[in-house]
Amino acid sequence: MMKKYIIFIFLLLNSLSSFSVGNSLVGPTTVDPGTYYSYRANLDGWDINTVVRWKITNGRFNNVNGPTELRQAIAVLYADVVWDDTTNKGTITVDINGPVLLRIEVNINSIKNMYITDFRYNGSKVTNDIIKLPLGQTGILECTVPEMAYPLSKNKITEFKWETPKSWGGKTFYSGRTIKVNYNATSGNGETIKVTPLGFRSVLGNTKTITIKRETPTFDGNIKNVTITSNKIYKHSKLYAENVTIRSGANVIMNGYNSVRIVPGFTAELGSTVRIYNGTASNSMTRGIMDENNNIDDKMVKDKKDARMEQNNPNPAKGSTAINCYIPLETVNAYIQIYNTMGGMVLKLPIGTKGQNEIYVDTYKLPNGIYIYSLVTDGRLIDTKRMIIAN
Repeated sequence: MMKKYIIFIFLLLNSLSSFSVGNSLVGPTTVDPGTYYSYRANLDGWDINTVVRWKITNGRFNNVNGPTELRQAIAVLYADVVWDDTTNKGTITVDINGPVLLRIEVNINSIKNMYITDFRYNGSKVTNDIIKLPLGQTGILECTVPEMAYPLSKNKITEFKWETPKSWGGKTFYSGRTIKVNYNATSGNGETIKVTPLGFRSVLGNTKTITIKRETPTFDGNIKNVTITSNKIYKHSKLYAENVTIRSGANVIMNGYNSVRIVPGFTAELGSTVRIYNGTASNSMTRGIMDENNNIDDKMVKDKKDARMEQNNPNPAKGSTAINCYIPLETVNAYIQIYNTMGGMVLKLPIGTKGQNEIYVDTYKLPNGIYIYSLVTDGRLIDTKRMIIAN
């Protein structure tokens, strides 16, 4: 009896020894999800009718909706595999009636390991993940992220999850790598635009978050296409006014340190006050007097030590108008200069008397329209006012 057991053990060991020779499971060990890969197994020393079981984790056999377990005759031992999009490793095992005989482990290039490295709006690259938009302006943001693809198969990522600011009527939706977002004039500050790539089977990747920052725009010296209804002060080295309407009751100061240019389309209604300076005016030139009803007296604060000029009377002028001004005793020369709305000087009237003066202007010499006149003493612009001529 003992001899029979010894012979049986010897035959079993001999069988296992012959089984282990040439056994293998081969195929790619670094893969992209959603792509077909082939794996081949080899088992020596078994009957050709033996049934072998394949098992897979984080993948499917045969097709994207295939099984996770496969049975084959030992003579075949070939399988096509589609891997899932996951950061976990994928595995394939081969066994016969339970014990695992072969095993292979693969690394999967998941969308979760990929990042959006660039974000552009209206063609400009976003820096520090912040889009700066000026307050008071509306428009359209065309947002674009770069093309993305799996590294081995080069299969492109074609769908992205987008989330836009709620204050702009935003929502969550799925689209390509470019979208357009309408933004309003006032809101959105601190809100975000988010974009997330979708991998195989709509697995979400890493989200790129862009923060919106609304800023008070830097004044560039241009006053264009605006209607001014309240008190405003504009300061810049070069002022340019075009298609500007100043409503009655508004008090507007324009200080161009180097130049002021006003082109046709500039309208100041009766009851408005417009002061235009070239250079930094003294306090006495820029002060207005407010009454209890917040109406602005367009006469300057009187100070006998300072040069000053009053509004012409009558205004609108017909035939002639008078401009009262005060010239300090120490003044060397003084002029009243009259400009058209193109910025061209049309009259230069010298003032030869110190103290209080009343300068008469023959308006028949000028076409009807709006004019700007200034008091200049010793090369310094003192005050600027508006004159209407209606002959």
